[in-house]
Amino acid sequence: MNFICPVTRTIYNQRNAVFHKGLKPLNENVPVHDEGLTTRHCMGVEFANGEWRRVWEVKVRPEPEYSEEVARRAQNHCAELLLQCDWTVGADSPLTDENKQEWIVYRKHLRDVNKQGGFPHIIDWGEPPAPIKKKEEGECQQ
Repeated sequence: MNFICPVTRTIYNQRNAVFHKGLKPLNENVPVHDEGLTTRHCMGVEFANGEWRRVWEVKVRPEPEYSEEVARRAQNHCAELLLQCDWTVGADSPLTDENKQEWIVYRKHLRDVNKQGGFPHIIDWGEPPAPIKKKEEGECQQ
């Protein structure tokens, strides 16, 4: 916790605050923001509603950086979706051949999201095949 001297507006951390008298608690009220898409700057302190608080400015990053970050996040999300359904296309998958083919088409759609016209701002993630059809217990693979 930090403290502020109301006269000088000097900010002290908890360790240094014990050496000074008349300090008031400082409400940090740090805004929640996305480190990749926005920047956060402290603009100073103010006294409002009976308390001292920091004033923050949050800005969206410039468009080129923003687009690159959004694209990177979309690709990471796509990779995560592909990892979650890797088991569906393995040789030992319990799915029927028909259902396995549906998963292959879905996975191809995921790998091609970066070729969509609105990428990275508008993305059609598609729907995973459902329900999952499993092979019967006695059924053999061909």
